[in-house]
Amino acid sequence: MDDGAVSELANEEVKVYSENGKVMIDGCGDARIEVYGVSGQLVYSGTDTAISVPARGIYIVRVAGQAFKVVWAGKRSVQWS
Repeated sequence: MDDGAVSELANEEVKVYSENGKVMIDGCGDARIEVYGVSGQLVYSGTDTAISVPARGIYIVRVAGQAFKVVWAGKRSVQWS
């Protein structure tokens, strides 16, 4: 990723949340996204912004140098940044 893309993303608010069994990322443009389970296992790497996760639980999402924690607990979502 070139420096222009990183600084451009820094001006946007990235939101990470869960919805219907997916981790959703808004405001990240085409930045690379990595999703990890709590054990540290890489679950996803790519640029999709709606990512199916294998089970309910806590996931760590890295996007454009930022890290977010999201819990998929069924219908409700909890997010920490």
